[in-house]
Amino acid sequence: MGTRWIGGWGSSGDVVDSLDLAHGNPWQKTAPLVRVEAHRQPALAVDMEPHTAQRLATQLWHEGADHEIVQLSFGPDPTASWDRRVISVDGEPVEFFYLASAPAWVAFTQIEGRLVSVFARNIEIEEVELTEVGDADAYLNEPPTPRQ
Repeated sequence: MGTRWIGGWGSSGDVVDSLDLAHGNPWQKTAPLVRVEAHRQPALAVDMEPHTAQRLATQLWHEGADHEIVQLSFGPDPTASWDRRVISVDGEPVEFFYLASAPAWVAFTQIEGRLVSVFARNIEIEEVELTEVGDADAYLNEPPTPRQ
């Protein structure tokens, strides 16, 4: 599927709060690409789901989704128009909120106190399996994909 890399991270003080791991070629629009982001839930009582639904819908819009699909994520219930789909996580089926506009789709769920989101392009959801990464060295040591 191409190279893998750390797509970004967020921190508060000395604590990493979020990490984005990616697989594929982001520069070639027809190549498969999967980005998985995990956020540790904030200490404050903040509901991350509406914000995540809106952020992912916007990302889908940037990929060419119709405005009508995205607009519903900014209503009173940002996930009302989202489907529910299953992704295998560490070999177990886990239900995700799912929104698609071919060839891209986005999904998110909460797993053990973390908010996990997926952005994918040119790959079906049934082909995606997630596993916990205990050692990010493979992501740090692999050279980046050159622009083509």
